[in-house]
Amino acid sequence: MLRINTITSQIGWGLLFIFSLMSVKSWGLESAQFQQESAYDGMEIEDLMGLSITSLSKHQEPVSKAAAAVFVLTSEDIRRSPVTSLIEALRLIPGLNVQRINNTRFNVSIRGLNGPFPKHLLVMVDGRSVYNPLYAGVYWEQRDIPLSIIDRIEVVRGPGGAVWGSNALNGVINIITKPSALQQGGKLTTYISSREKQAIVTVGGEDSDSQKSTTWRLFADEHRYERSDKIGYENSYGQFGPDELVDDSGITRRAGARVDSMLANHLQWWADVQHYQTKTYYLENVFEGNVPQIQNIDVDIEGYTFNSQLSRNLSRSQQWSLQLFAEYYDRDLGGVLRERQGQLDISGQYRFLAGIHNITLGSNYRGYTDHYTGTETGYLQPDSEYNFLIAGFVQDKIAFSDSWALTLGAKFERHRVQSTFIQPTARLTWSAQEDLTLWFAYSKSMQAQT
Repeated sequence: MLRINTITSQIGWGLLFIFSLMSVKSWGLESAQFQQESAYDGMEIEDLMGLSITSLSKHQEPVSKAAAAVFVLTSEDIRRSPVTSLIEALRLIPGLNVQRINNTRFNVSIRGLNGPFPKHLLVMVDGRSVYNPLYAGVYWEQRDIPLSIIDRIEVVRGPGGAVWGSNALNGVINIITKPSALQQGGKLTTYISSREKQAIVTVGGEDSDSQKSTTWRLFADEHRYERSDKIGYENSYGQFGPDELVDDSGITRRAGARVDSMLANHLQWWADVQHYQTKTYYLENVFEGNVPQIQNIDVDIEGYTFNSQLSRNLSRSQQWSLQLFAEYYDRDLGGVLRERQGQLDISGQYRFLAGIHNITLGSNYRGYTDHYTGTETGYLQPDSEYNFLIAGFVQDKIAFSDSWALTLGAKFERHRVQSTFIQPTARLTWSAQEDLTLWFAYSKSMQAQT
């Protein structure tokens, strides 16, 4: 069973603190970061309508002209709100349904259909899926991303399979983190209450010369959740003590580094690497012999992620990008099941303009390798499995005029255990006024087998 290494954590925090003292010019916001975080101060609704979104068509377009029900929660919106975690920030978004099971477990869905396996919603971080094929949903306790490094959260309500693929039936959530250029200098953020305690340290710097410009960011976060019920209660079934109720206390530690660089020949590159550890508890039926007993079991999670993208603007009308994502995690439900999964995702995209056509082509490969260690309580067969999907998509936005546009697209997807299926879309947009857009759409999305 995994245990969070306290000594290693203390050393890591200490090194980061010393490094920040050496590299930070002053504790607080640098001018560039301050300008970015206050960019929305005093903006009128007409200005806010000019915000852009990338999660609808994989390229930037104004929110006011998007042919879908979209919403963008900015970092300024998050900063002005009283929320302290990602899951609480999602409650601020219209159309999202967030169910709190306890302090560390949540269900999230769009337009209803919520439950323990919300498999109709696609959740991404920086454009890569965090959907888990075993659980048929998202392990939110593994995605406790610090709010201070989130740039915006883009939400598309409605099918998005034509661009993002399977599981985007009810909608898409894309959590986009800040470039390191927006987090220069150093910053310490703390939250303390009777329910939770959190500390986040971010440190950023730059290295510029005549050939390229490079910025970097380091961060470390610790988030502790206290147990909700420490006394117990009595109802018609009898008296329940603390040992018979779920212990929903938990602790999450996450540390990471990001580098952004402007290379020669208009090449842009960024890379992000993170390590996370989570410890919490589940209330489960655990078999001792043939007798099940309800008890709190330890849930220990440790994982690593790597995400990188290389892009280039060939001209004002052409651009391409390549993205690589890899993750490995070890999830141990003590006395029930141990799950170890490795994931590799490679995707590419090419976009160009041809007259009134704005054409985007793309493809991706995603592979999963799972290993399971079972017990008397639970096991899976086979105990080791490899799954993959291969997909490609094409999309054409035809601008007939400044007011009328038609978007046609489809995604072709092939899974190891499913035959090839097609997810088409057609969207017609009419911008009647500067602040009024009407759209009509037909879309079809599929659910991947799990």
